[in-house]
Amino acid sequence: TVHLTRAASKITFRALVAQSITIKGDDGSSVVWYPDLQNATLALHNLAQKSYIDNDSDTGVTGFVPADTDTRVTVSGIQMSPGDFGTDTPPFEGTVEGVSGWNELTIDVPFYSYGTEWSAGAKNETYINLAVPWHTLGTNGKETDPTTWTSIATYNYFVPINLTDTEGTDSEGNPITITTGKLVRNKHYKIGLRVGVLGDLDPLAESEYSYEV
Repeated sequence: TVHLTRAASKITFRALVAQSITIKGDDGSSVVWYPDLQNATLALHNLAQKSYIDNDSDTGVTGFVPADTDTRVTVSGIQMSPGDFGTDTPPFEGTVEGVSGWNELTIDVPFYSYGTEWSAGAKNETYINLAVPWHTLGTNGKETDPTTWTSIATYNYFVPINLTDTEGTDSEGNPITITTGKLVRNKHYKIGLRVGVLGDLDPLAESEYSYEV
């Protein structure tokens, strides 16, 4: 019997994107934004294409690191598509102000990256960027007619893949919670993001989002 272990980390992504977002102004007026789900794309940044494959490199204080940090690359432009989460629906709770309903988006093909860690510096952090075009409607505009869309802008969602895990217990037997700051080989990272805000025009901007890994 030969036991095999996947040398890479597997990353899948699903998102609940608001069907529309109503933003109220200080004067009582309101503006409704709609997503262009056909052109929503996903990018994985700072993935590792090369790595050690021997087990000894997967131990120690620093964790499993790439064989060459210069091999970190970005895989971008992955198209999102409507999908049914089924039993994998993220267990998001509560409502979001200004959001009436949600669309489910997934990627058909998963991302893969060799194990890597970035505890020594955030510049090497592996993260996902979701880019969603949003727009408003002009007078007598129709959501199904792009020629009537106005204020078109692509908003970004910066999603770190920091996994919260447990490592041993304290003196009272309580689990010690840690943030790993790394991708571990042979692990499947299922990321569920709920998008109920417009995000940021800057792809590198960090904001408070609701997501689970």
